[in-house]
Amino acid sequence: MKHLKAFLKSGLRYSLLIVLVSSLLPVHNAMSQEYFEGTLVFKGYELENGQMQESGSFTLVCNKDRMRIYTDGDKTSTDMLPGVESDQILIRHDMKDFVVFTSETEAISITKTDIEGIFGMFKAFMSNEEPETTPELAGELKKTGKSETFNGFKASQWIYINDENEEIHLWMSESMKLNWGIFKEPWFSDVSSDFSGPFGKIIDDGYVPLKVEAYKGGELTMVLETEKITKQKISNSDLDVPAGVKLKTLQQMMMEQFQGRN
Repeated sequence: MKHLKAFLKSGLRYSLLIVLVSSLLPVHNAMSQEYFEGTLVFKGYELENGQMQESGSFTLVCNKDRMRIYTDGDKTSTDMLPGVESDQILIRHDMKDFVVFTSETEAISITKTDIEGIFGMFKAFMSNEEPETTPELAGELKKTGKSETFNGFKASQWIYINDENEEIHLWMSESMKLNWGIFKEPWFSDVSSDFSGPFGKIIDDGYVPLKVEAYKGGELTMVLETEKITKQKISNSDLDVPAGVKLKTLQQMMMEQFQGRN
């Protein structure tokens, strides 16, 4: 449950919750499925002072090759770039990189090679330190047999229950598939500690949670749901770095930060 709370309270990382909760479901082969192309708008709610209050929203725009995720303006730092704030990330599966927008005029491209290099360096520096461990989530996941329709898409209910009297109710679309691309590759689990453990095993099937409900002691505490789903053709040029935005490499950003300290 603490993984859900962290995402619902942390801006852009909150938008990646849809990836994490998908990892709770069994793996199936989705090669024959067509990937969804269009826009999904999600809205989150959290229990405050006995009432459910809106806690934020984010939009996901995607086609089979690319995915853009942006929040309602709430900038936050990410584990990929500590200290760098952003309210928008572009994932280009076809180019195998992430583009983190740091302002309206600048963005940083992060590649697989960048990530492997950084984590290799960190591991070398910290080889003599005691590694931090994240406790594994233990619980039971069951498909209830119930179904419901959200914005024209049928979803099946799954319930995850742990031994701390916490429940997560997942309404998962089995007809709408997203290409999680880079997220499914084994090396991506090193990008963020939030992707460790059960929540880090990104499934190949591409299920999409259309509604997520979190309960504690039988009381509803958090909700994440699709507010709007628009199916439409989106070209790669519409999911790219806009003209006028300066795209830097990770090495360029790190060099500028180093020079700024001197």
